[in-house]
Amino acid sequence: MLLIAGCAPSGGAATSSSSSQVAEHDGTMPTVVNLSEKEARDTVLRAAPNARIKIVSRQDSGPDGVVLEQSPSVGKAIDGEVTLTVSAGALAVPDVRGKTFGDAKSDLESAGFKVKEHAVADPASADGTVIGQNPAAGARNVAEVTLDVARKDAATYLADLKAVESKSVTVDVGPAATNGVDYAQALVIKPSWGDGKSSFAYNLGRGYRQFDAVIGVSDVASTDTHATIEIQAEDGRSLFHSADLVLGQPVIAKFDVTDVLRMTIVVTMTGSEPRLVLGDPRLSNPR
Repeated sequence: MLLIAGCAPSGGAATSSSSSQVAEHDGTMPTVVNLSEKEARDTVLRAAPNARIKIVSRQDSGPDGVVLEQSPSVGKAIDGEVTLTVSAGALAVPDVRGKTFGDAKSDLESAGFKVKEHAVADPASADGTVIGQNPAAGARNVAEVTLDVARKDAATYLADLKAVESKSVTVDVGPAATNGVDYAQALVIKPSWGDGKSSFAYNLGRGYRQFDAVIGVSDVASTDTHATIEIQAEDGRSLFHSADLVLGQPVIAKFDVTDVLRMTIVVTMTGSEPRLVLGDPRLSNPR
């Protein structure tokens, strides 16, 4: 009786240990999503000691080092490799100070950030250079970055720049009037022959933010003059387009030229002696 009683507990303990061993190494994929990378590794290896574990990093707004996805899925047999996608945390804002605004904007947008420019008058820095950023480099969990960009404070008149790529046009620089108003820094546009379409351009070098001018038929043009004007960026994007312009009815053109490399002015005129005036057209960098 004593011998039998002594054997029974021994047999029961062996059965329990065997059952635990099978549950721990059953070869099926456990749930590891939301575990830390170390916890996930340990859990997988308890289920399949010979599993090869591959870690894939992915930027995510959650905490670093947490499993986001797993393959194979829960309950599937582990046959060789297990892939765990682990959070690398939100992308840190890079340091773009010292770069041109165009390069800095490109870098940030490629990384998924929205970009806002804050122009700052800073004669000590090259025009268009990023001199500050908010938030600072290294910040995480942000969607937009504001860049402080050094800009020239003074306006530049087109009359002071040299036109390039002139086609079928004569552009006179000096005083001119439209609708009874005189403009000292005007451009007077005349087609080279008769009427039709003409164009000319200016290199802006991505150095300005705003263009403004009064545009109208010259007061000395023929009364049958009709004109339209379109101003384009180097990529063909329309920056401004006028309706039909006639004597005594000028329009105000005011538009953004941020990051424009070349600005092309295309004019179409009809009439016996057409003339179009750009009254004091200027490029500026308002704060």
